[in-house]
Amino acid sequence: MTGAARQAGDFAALTVIIPTLNEVQTIGSLIRHLRRELPGAQLLVADDESRDGTPDVVRRLMEEDRAADSRLQLLQRSGPVERGIAASVIDAVRRCSTAYFVVIDADFQHPPEVIPQIFERLVGGCDVVIGSRSTPTADRTGVRKLLTAVGTRLARTRLRARGLHVFDPLSGFFGARCDVFLAAVRRAGSGIEHRGYKILFDTLKWLPSGTVVDSVPFEFASRRDGQSKLRARHALYFLRALVR
Repeated sequence: MTGAARQAGDFAALTVIIPTLNEVQTIGSLIRHLRRELPGAQLLVADDESRDGTPDVVRRLMEEDRAADSRLQLLQRSGPVERGIAASVIDAVRRCSTAYFVVIDADFQHPPEVIPQIFERLVGGCDVVIGSRSTPTADRTGVRKLLTAVGTRLARTRLRARGLHVFDPLSGFFGARCDVFLAAVRRAGSGIEHRGYKILFDTLKWLPSGTVVDSVPFEFASRRDGQSKLRARHALYFLRALVR
């Protein structure tokens, strides 16, 4: 799907989900980029109670968009709800009105230009399409690099037992059919670690046999701004997800 071939409505069946927690430095740039490159797509920011003004940036862009009939939405997850990317993504997919969705980080570590490739494969018949890092440990150093390598190997082994061979099961950049994803969530019940960061892995565990899973390679970039939200407790959440 070339840039010249893209016309308004090309991506009308797609919602791009952007989970955020204190991403004020990059969220505006990402939304403008997606709005320009993905005509017709829904853009849904799922904010996990940011305190740096991220929701304010999104609301300002929504006001700008009203005149242009844009499809930008803000899901503010406030109050007594479970925190974490997994919970944010699940809530966002439940709100989707489109057939497909793609999850992308707000910090430009996931290249937005890969989204059309993911979408094209979904429309072509895939149920889940993973943005697969050429080197899953590319963004890590020292102990974190070792832990990521071990975690990736364990996740691959866990999925292989279910007949799934996935190179980058811990990727946070992926797309799926909304109905397939939500069916897996229902099937999992309490088996999903909502507070964790690895919703793709948690979902893959509960896909029925015959689900078509594909991948699109990409080069993982450095964060443009801000800090990583990963903490030691997320390693514990991942270990719990492994044994569920």
